[in-house]
Amino acid sequence: MYFDDVFEYIGGAGAYQLGNLAFTFAIFAMSIDAMRMNFVGGSMEHWCKIPELANFTHDDQKYIGIPDTGPTDSRRRTWLSDLFGLPYSSEPVELEYDSCYRFPIDYANYSQDELRQWNRTEMTSDIPESEWVRCDSGWVYDQSEFYSTIVSEWDLVCGESWKVEMISTFYMAGWLVGCIITGPISDRMFDLTHEPLYHRIIIKTVPR
Repeated sequence: MYFDDVFEYIGGAGAYQLGNLAFTFAIFAMSIDAMRMNFVGGSMEHWCKIPELANFTHDDQKYIGIPDTGPTDSRRRTWLSDLFGLPYSSEPVELEYDSCYRFPIDYANYSQDELRQWNRTEMTSDIPESEWVRCDSGWVYDQSEFYSTIVSEWDLVCGESWKVEMISTFYMAGWLVGCIITGPISDRMFDLTHEPLYHRIIIKTVPR
């Protein structure tokens, strides 16, 4: 017996089948609602906003005013090199810039030409990490992946980044509580057969 024969035996594509198909679209709506924080709360690369460098490109802003936290050696050793005794990697490594601190330099004392000819090593090599300054003029966000999210709109970064996780936690907690509460409520208030709704769903979906 083929599938088409079974389909014909149960009555073909009637109201029951079309109704079940219509209910599947609710799953897509729930999925979109559950996944939206990946987009609405998507993380964006960010660094301290320095008003005096506003006319410079993003790369120049970071090069001039933002400390780096990543490797600068173009022949750094990777964990794979240490594990298997491989030679140093010869691939160039880009600087990884800090997201929450800037150099304690008053850039208003420098002309635009001086800033364009900025020598990072000469100007910042003697500044210890303990003297770095927290972002005090806001942040600049890289919009290459997301144009705007709640992270950039409300500056939920650095010391405020925990709020993004809190939103997701409360959302899932509300979903859990709602699933537990709304089922019995619907059975008591709207079920005229006095038979729990989930029992009827199981009976109708399990093959006989």
